[in-house]
Amino acid sequence: MTRQTFDKPFKDFPDLIELLKSRGLNIRNEETAINLLKIYGYYPVINGFKKSFQTDFDEEKYQPNVQIEQLFSEFILDSQFQEILLTSIFPIENHFKNMLGYLISKNFGVNSFETNDANNPDNTVLSYLDPSNYHNSGRVKALDTMNFIKEKVLTSSDDPVAYYRENKNHVPAWILCQNMMFGTSVKLFQILPSNLKEDLTNEMILPIDNENITEKEGLLLLELEILRKFRNSAAHSSPVYLLHVDQSSDPSVKILKRYLGEQILTRKEGRQGIGTRNLYAALIGILLLTRNSGQRTNAIQQIKRLRDTYMQNHNDTSFDAYNHYIRIAQLPTDYVERLERASMILSN
Repeated sequence: MTRQTFDKPFKDFPDLIELLKSRGLNIRNEETAINLLKIYGYYPVINGFKKSFQTDFDEEKYQPNVQIEQLFSEFILDSQFQEILLTSIFPIENHFKNMLGYLISKNFGVNSFETNDANNPDNTVLSYLDPSNYHNSGRVKALDTMNFIKEKVLTSSDDPVAYYRENKNHVPAWILCQNMMFGTSVKLFQILPSNLKEDLTNEMILPIDNENITEKEGLLLLELEILRKFRNSAAHSSPVYLLHVDQSSDPSVKILKRYLGEQILTRKEGRQGIGTRNLYAALIGILLLTRNSGQRTNAIQQIKRLRDTYMQNHNDTSFDAYNHYIRIAQLPTDYVERLERASMILSN
């Protein structure tokens, strides 16, 4: 057997510092740098934020005069955006899943058992998980989605589903949806009958005059996927500043303008993925799908406070860090003001 050298051998902290210095990264205080790596990790800080500071990606050579503190500043700023994303997206996810469970229960009942199941309290009542309730989306898709939910969600060992399964004689849909992954709940939404899909869409996005419900449903699906991807990245502490969500189509700039105003986005920005795939797209999605005006205001205030903290001193390194971050993340320089104006439109 041929022996191979492991391409990622262990390196202790002093060796990591020497490696970074050999690639041109300036490290003025090695003790401070080592402490940063001990607390926050080499991969999250260095690998997560090195690209925008390098001139040679293959050799990983840094631009002249780049300090390790600059990478760390970008790491901290990205972590702060991640926190805003999580605290803003979780309520949207909960709202969506709560209403999904409500509409299914209201229209298809609460029986979670198949007809021939010995534990079925009443086998004359069709299960809300029966694929026939969702056939308008296609039999195969409905069957696959229901089988996954029965196998993975209904059998969950986590509460509240586990508690209901062990202490009640059925698991109603409003409980089942609490245990669903965000992506699974979106798949369930996709197979809903058209009238329920319309009801849930209007619950998530405020109705406007002369709207096209098919376009609105499409917009909701695209925005949910953007939020799901950014939520998952933030939940795993993965950088969000370079994250782009690629889908079969992007949210329509024209349709976004109808709901959020002309100022929210330009067609040129949309073609570049700005506001349709990137971090700004996630912020737009949060604004659009947060029905509670107080929560919308709170989200924008968090974003504004974050910006103001970094921008208050033009001579401070934090000012440069913030401007570098929003440029690399492709956030419009006036993105906070755009979101504020859009929030006012939604509130009116």
